[in-house]
Amino acid sequence: MPSPHGGAADPPPFWELEDLIASGLEREAALLVMAARRTALTVVAAAPPPGSAAPPGTAEPDR
Repeated sequence: MPSPHGGAADPPPFWELEDLIASGLEREAALLVMAARRTALTVVAAAPPPGSAAPPGTAEPDR
């Protein structure tokens, strides 16, 4: 059954939840999957750990 959101890469939360439930997950499990996906997106944007090299173009210039 095709998804109502047309296979968009980032469906609205309602359709994402509906798709997960339709795939066989219980509501609570589907909500956990959605939360984990959003947490993973946030973690990617986090600052590097102390002592690690800064990404190119972000290091402070020598003074």
